[in-house]
Amino acid sequence: MGTFEKWLNDLKDDEKRALGSIYVIAKRATAAGHPIHPGTVAKYLKGEGAKEPPEHTIRALAAGFKVTEQEVRDNLGMPQGERGPWYPPEESARLNQDQRGALDLLIKAITRPVIKLLPADEHEGDVVGTGNEVPPRVDTAQQVSEDKRRTRQARSKSARRRKPKDAPKDASPPDESEDAAI
Repeated sequence: MGTFEKWLNDLKDDEKRALGSIYVIAKRATAAGHPIHPGTVAKYLKGEGAKEPPEHTIRALAAGFKVTEQEVRDNLGMPQGERGPWYPPEESARLNQDQRGALDLLIKAITRPVIKLLPADEHEGDVVGTGNEVPPRVDTAQQVSEDKRRTRQARSKSARRRKPKDAPKDASPPDESEDAAI
């Protein structure tokens, strides 16, 4: 059992705290404005929860187990972070909607858990940084856009090859041998 699960189980079993069952813990968190499913609470008690859970889960676990968010982060081994949300500087009023969206994505990318690469001998392909770089993947949204464009082009080409609507369905193309005989 890991340290976080052990800590949660110790909290749950502490008679002075009287936390109750996982259903009571989930209900307490939900009543505090941080809904969490009892199954999620059970996963964390078993050690099957995310190693770096999202902020809403940290808030829910803190409320359900009657501890602070800082204590949850400490026991998860996560950075403390600042209390409260981040507010951009005054100059951010100059940003348009696209720029604000890009900034939101950047913040999410920076705060996303770090994915550690496997050593080269455990990895099927090349590892970034070894000189045999893996080519970057095309952005999914860009790929979808390209696929849609190709589909539209294919549809317009096939529309040009169709028979006119007023031609009978059983009409066949003219026989080239008759034209050659003339």
